[in-house]
Amino acid sequence: LYELVGAGMLTTAFLPVYLSIKKKVGQDEANAYTSNLLSIVVVATGLVAVLGFFFAAEVVYTQSFSAGADFDPTLAVYFFRFFVIEVMLYCFSTIFSGVLNAERDYLWPAAAPIFNNFVTTASFFAYAFLVNTNPELGLLILALGNPLGVLIQVLIQVPSLKRKGIKLSWRINLKDPALKETLKIGAPALIVVVATFVTMSVQTSSQLSVSASGASIAAYARLWYTLPYSILTVPITTALFTELSDSWAKENMDQFKKDFKHGINQILFFTVPFMMYLMIFSMPLVSIIGASKFTEDQLLLTQQFLIGQSLALPLYGIGMYLQKVCSAMRRMTLYAVSATLGSVVQVLVLLVGTSHFGMMFVATTSAIFYVVIDTIMLISLRKHLGQIGLKSMVFAFVRSILFGLAGSAAALLIMVGLRVVIGVPDGRALYGVLYCI
Repeated sequence: LYELVGAGMLTTAFLPVYLSIKKKVGQDEANAYTSNLLSIVVVATGLVAVLGFFFAAEVVYTQSFSAGADFDPTLAVYFFRFFVIEVMLYCFSTIFSGVLNAERDYLWPAAAPIFNNFVTTASFFAYAFLVNTNPELGLLILALGNPLGVLIQVLIQVPSLKRKGIKLSWRINLKDPALKETLKIGAPALIVVVATFVTMSVQTSSQLSVSASGASIAAYARLWYTLPYSILTVPITTALFTELSDSWAKENMDQFKKDFKHGINQILFFTVPFMMYLMIFSMPLVSIIGASKFTEDQLLLTQQFLIGQSLALPLYGIGMYLQKVCSAMRRMTLYAVSATLGSVVQVLVLLVGTSHFGMMFVATTSAIFYVVIDTIMLISLRKHLGQIGLKSMVFAFVRSILFGLAGSAAALLIMVGLRVVIGVPDGRALYGVLYCI
């Protein structure tokens, strides 16, 4: 719901408009724009949270309509009623992070989600401690862990805002010209979010049709899938988003294309080898987080999902970066068209192939989605901007494959040795850690 209501527009539109206002009329007007947007978002997301609370069962059904008999909709609805407040909290975090990134303060926007994870992880440990003695209290703590974590993510950025002189207040001005500019850039992003929402709904339903634990399997696998992206790629794209927006506003096309090419090359350099790493170490990685939680069959399905999902890692990193590029250029319609076509293709493939090919196939369709997006986007940007360094990108891709293959060969030799010395890691957390180290 957060993605559907605010994330697309806020993530893509806020920073370019904020920078433009600050450069043209100063910090005070930029603060006024931020205050106005934040106030409107509070009202809109507050309404969504209330509706989500009362219609929780209907929302849960959109993600589980093909679930098997083992799925517990009552428990899902219970958790969702706690989680729905995150729609508002995440919008706060997105705006605060956008302001700090625009001010080139990247530390706390990057660190804030880490503290969110600390709180959420603590709630999991508390649940594990209480599940046998007081399961109701354990479930309550588990349900509160997520929204409390996001609240911490929001609050931890506030001191940095104050140090930067960002003063926010309650104000709503629907006639603010900056809002029109925000909508102009952000409206196509809503199309992207809707397309992604539909795709994720079908993909989640497909996972559940393969296994009643499909949602959990995907969640565990995506923890590892998103880790290299979050640690290595997000800092690159976040910093370059500010620079790209600044270069576009100044009409400095040479610098814009230089930064664009540099971003693609860096993403490929990091994500291609890690794609191979995730595949090779899929079972050890799954064993670390799935030990004592999953059966042998569930571990195997999680491994399959991680391998299939890993194929999309470089494509996903580039796709997310291209979204920021379009936002900086204020041409989100191009990305919206690409994402919609990608969504249509992925949904059709899922509906036709899931029953025949199983869990790994479901995960692999994410790569198809981003292949469509990245191909259309790069062709369109080449046509619009001229030379964008495609040869350099191909060279970076080949170099990354070679590095990845060299590392993979070494990893396979190490794994063979470990199998002889300590055995296979299937389902054993300690063995999984030893393999990955």
